[in-house]
Amino acid sequence: MLKRILLFLMTVVMTLPLKLFADADTKTLPLTFYIQPVTAVRAEGAAGSASVELGRVLPGVDQQAEALKVTIRTNSEQRYKIFHRYLSSITSAGGGQMPEGGLRFMVSGGSAGGQSAVQSWTEVPEGRAEIFNSGDSGGADSFTLNYLVSGKKPLEAGDYFGQVRLEIEQN
Repeated sequence: MLKRILLFLMTVVMTLPLKLFADADTKTLPLTFYIQPVTAVRAEGAAGSASVELGRVLPGVDQQAEALKVTIRTNSEQRYKIFHRYLSSITSAGGGQMPEGGLRFMVSGGSAGGQSAVQSWTEVPEGRAEIFNSGDSGGADSFTLNYLVSGKKPLEAGDYFGQVRLEIEQN
C-alpha cells in the first residue's frame, strides 16, 4: 500500500505544471548615461612639474630648458589648434627685462600626426601664437615644447620669472 501511495505522489508531482514552482523573473531596464565632450591640455617636464626651469644662463652660451611634454586628451574627433600666450613678460626681481630675441622656442610634430607650427628655434612673440595643429581627424596627441634662453643677449644678473599659458581652440 505504501508503494502505491509513493507511486501516486510521484506521478502527481511529475505531472504538475511547472508554473507552480518558482521560475526566474526577468526585467528589462533602460540604461542611459551622458558622456560630456572633453578636450584637455597638460604640460609637464621630465620631473613631472608644470614649470620650466632653465637653470643658470652664462654669458655667451645658449641655455636650453628641459623639454615640456604637452599632451592633448580628447574624446572628440574635432580638429584643434594649440596656442602659446605670454601672460606676463619675463622680468627679474630687480626689474631686468628679457631682451628682444632672448627667449626662443621650438615645437616637435605630434606623436599621432599633429603638425608643429614652430619647427625651428623662433623668438617667443608677445601675446598669442599658434604652435600646433591637430591631425586631420583631431583626436588625442602629444608633442614636445622646448625653450631656449640666449646667453648671447645682454641680460642683467638676477632670477627671471614670467608666465605663459597653453590654450586650445577647436575648429
